[in-house]
Amino acid sequence: MKRFAAITLAALISAPICAHADDITDQINEALKAYKAKDLETAMMALDSASTLIRQQRADNLAELLPQPLPGWVSEADDTSTGANAAMFGGGTNAERVYRQQKDDDYKEIRITITGDSMMIQSMSLLFSNPMFMSGRDQKLVVIDGRKVMQDSAEGSLTTMVNNKALVVVNASSNEPAMMDAAKRYFNAVNFKKLEAMMK
Repeated sequence: MKRFAAITLAALISAPICAHADDITDQINEALKAYKAKDLETAMMALDSASTLIRQQRADNLAELLPQPLPGWVSEADDTSTGANAAMFGGGTNAERVYRQQKDDDYKEIRITITGDSMMIQSMSLLFSNPMFMSGRDQKLVVIDGRKVMQDSAEGSLTTMVNNKALVVVNASSNEPAMMDAAKRYFNAVNFKKLEAMMK
């Protein structure tokens, strides 16, 4: 257990720290102090807190890559969420934003989700390297702006991988041609350049 705590501590210390730096540093220092005092329980709790803060910062960074609403669409502050997934895609961090358009009784919605830092995401690469793994006739591999994208016409979704470390999903509220065109425009509006740099 001591070896595990030391390895975890070293990993956290070497992790990039942007915002929440004071809180993260405080938790790491508390863990170091407790570890040196052989208080492993307190050290582990402090490390868990530091790890959570780092994941939160990671998710906030992902949220910055989500596009602003396109002309004719709206997205409020409450329409953006970030967090860490305990189960979905094998854990990881994610950022999500919802874009809405309503004319009379016609309500439309686009949802973009970016998920990173998940071990399960790597298994998704099979869908992009070999289209035969795709299930059903509604799924097909397309290329959008030079990127391999899994298009699900039944779900009205577009999914792509970034450096085998991040998953970007654009979901439309319907699979109508106009909505799929809107989904493609939002897909192209994601800041993939910065996402690729983040996921090196």
